[in-house]
Order: sequence, then C-alpha cells, then structure tokens
Amino acid sequence: MLSTKPTFLSFDGASLLSHCCIYHNGDSKSVGLIPVIHIGNSTYFRKLVEYAGNRPTVFEYMKFVSPDQDKTISIKNFEDFMEVNASTTENFYNTYKKRLNNFYKKNFTKDMKELWKLVKKEVKNSDNKIKQIYDLSEKTRFTVQSLTPIQLYWAEIMNLSHQFIAIDYENDILRRSNWIITDLDMGKLMGDVDTHELLKNILTEPSKEVLNEVLKEINIILSSILGTVELANLPNVSQRRERLATWLMASISQQYKIIEDVSPEYMLNMRNNMVENTILEILEENDEVMVFFGATHMIGIEKFLTENGFTFKGEEQFKVFDINDDDY
Repeated sequence: MLSTKPTFLSFDGASLLSHCCIYHNGDSKSVGLIPVIHIGNSTYFRKLVEYAGNRPTVFEYMKFVSPDQDKTISIKNFEDFMEVNASTTENFYNTYKKRLNNFYKKNFTKDMKELWKLVKKEVKNSDNKIKQIYDLSEKTRFTVQSLTPIQLYWAEIMNLSHQFIAIDYENDILRRSNWIITDLDMGKLMGDVDTHELLKNILTEPSKEVLNEVLKEINIILSSILGTVELANLPNVSQRRERLATWLMASISQQYKIIEDVSPEYMLNMRNNMVENTILEILEENDEVMVFFGATHMIGIEKFLTENGFTFKGEEQFKVFDINDDDY
C-alpha cells in the first residue's frame, strides 16, 4: 500500500526498504527521488538501476584529487582499496607528518581529544582491518575518503555489497548520455591551486571557517570508526544488519538536523544545491528526472521540491537487505 506522505526508508524488523518517492507539479513535470543506501544486497542495486532505466537521471559520483594518483582504479573489495591507496597514504604522511601531529594537538577540542582517545583504545583491541582503517585515516587527516574503506568493511562483515562495486559505473553508468554526474569534482574546484601549499596552510594556519569544516570532517570519521568497532563486536551478521538499519532510520528521521549541523558544508548542503539546480535545468527540456543519490540527501531535496510547487504522488519500494542472512 502506498503511503500518503514520503517515507524514504522503512524498517519492519525483518527487512530494510528504500522508497523511491515521486513528485509532480502543476506543469505535469515529474521528479523521482531514489534514496540509495550505499550498502545492500547486489540485487537491490541492480533493481534501482533498472528502475531509473533510460530516463534522465542525476547521480552522485564525487571525485577526489590526489597528488600521486591521477587515474581511476577499479576497486572490488576492502583489500583492493587498501592496496591501491597504500603508497599514496604513506607519501602523504611522510610529507605532512609533523604538520599533522601539530594540527591534532593544537586544534582538537577537549571533546574531540576524548573521542580520539576512546577510538584509539577501542581500535587497539579490534581486528586488523579496523586497525588498517584507523591507520589510513590518521595518516591522511581523517578526511571523508576514509568513509569508503569503512563502508567496504561494513559490507564485508554483513555479507552485503557496496554501491560502487555492485553497480558498474565504469562500463555502464558513466557511458549513459542521459545519466548526469552532479557532484563535487575536487580537481576542477581547485583549478590551478597548488595542492601541497593549500594543505600546508590548512594544517598550519587555517581560517576559522576552514578549521570548523575540517574538524567536522574529522569528527565524522572518528565517530564512524567507533561505530565500526561496535558493529564488528556484534556476534553475528543479523545483529549487525539490524544495528545498521536502526542507524539509517535514525539518520533519515529524527537525527537529520543533527547530521546537517555536524556535516561539512560540501558533504550535504553544497551537493544538494548542485542537485537542485540540475533538476531545474533538466526539467526545462524534459518532463521527468530521476535523482539517484544517497538517502540522507533526500530530506533536503524533498524540501526544495515542495517549496517549488511539487507535491508527493506515490512511491516504489525496494528491499535493501533482509536482517536474516539465510538467503545470502
């Protein structure tokens, strides 16, 4: 049965579901919001791609720039990610080690220092892969790139897949002319800026605004590593999936405002603004557009749609995963 108001996620205790919500305006224009959970059954990702089909689709594909890595390398699992990034991590750390340590000591608040201490304590007693995640994160300033190995590890310990493994972006999605990347490209944003000089400035004399954004980023990674330890300590796959489903439901409902406040501007609001502008551009020449983006983004984008004359018309449900692991 279709609900009378948008619900991007639901959890009935047995399965986590994502809901594609459809919106229409008075000009017969349609927008479909497809909330993507980054970790799920491989069938879930296939069905989402099939649902969007050949319709104009806005999708996320954030590009980071690395001084030592200028080409895309296919990542199939946690081990691949760690191997591909090993030399880059060490080069970064060897270059900025002193500045990094000084930055942490000088700029961490009391609460962050306590969180950092707790994370290091928990990681010390965890498995080797969590230690690898922490080591990479600490050596690279706890940037959001660390969310990728964290999510890959989560998928592994829950017998699930990851969005960027289950979906063939390189040979399929990126070649679709009507699927439009609408995301940050750090390389383009930085232009001719000297990356090394910029990092030196961030680590030595950041402005108040930049420091605030960097500390938000670090706090997210530290909290995510702590959550990773919590998940790994649960005795079985079903309990891990249930815990993840509970976290996701909270993030899309009562905790959304908190997440918005603690997230760096570029992670949520800036990317939402890009999506919103692209929606309007596409609808100038098309009657419909699909938005294939992370579930947390949908709250803000849905608000934008309603403020611009769109109303909720219906939904399609997709099973992200079952709590029981019997069928996997």
